[in-house]
Amino acid sequence: MANRRINLRSFVEDVRSGTSDTQLMSKYKLSGIGLQKAFTKLVDAELLDPSDIQGRLPSYESPIGVDALRVLARNYLAFPVVVYDTEDLRVQGDILDITEKGLQVAGIEVKPQETKSFVVRPDEFHDIYPFVFEARCQWVRREGPDGTWVAGFEIAEISEMGLEELRKLISVLTIRE
Repeated sequence: MANRRINLRSFVEDVRSGTSDTQLMSKYKLSGIGLQKAFTKLVDAELLDPSDIQGRLPSYESPIGVDALRVLARNYLAFPVVVYDTEDLRVQGDILDITEKGLQVAGIEVKPQETKSFVVRPDEFHDIYPFVFEARCQWVRREGPDGTWVAGFEIAEISEMGLEELRKLISVLTIRE
């Protein structure tokens, strides 16, 4: 199959303006792998900075994927911990991994750059009290045969007490990467 030609100026402007990965793939008729290849080529050509694509679809073949940009090691939950949307407690997701700066959540539909207020209530672990924080979605994708929403969030705001409880949760309930 021949390489697809795209308008580079338009593509770069779309990336920098916050156009989602899904919208980019639709507009430029790219697969997820094609999108990653475009990101890699544009970073290599210095038309995009790695920070321009931070938090987008992870690449398992590219050194500019999310893991290469990670500042803190992931902490994976040893036990299931649920996070709830404070605006509607019926909306809940499972925390997949967590750090003091962010978390990965499965099961909550969200858009990139959307900010959510979350509460974690690890009720069965009596030494960890519920805490609330604001988090901004950095990336989102659908996974698995059922299309489960998985999103990466950056913690934007958390109280000192909330941070203490978050640190306890990380030290007691996680396995470090």
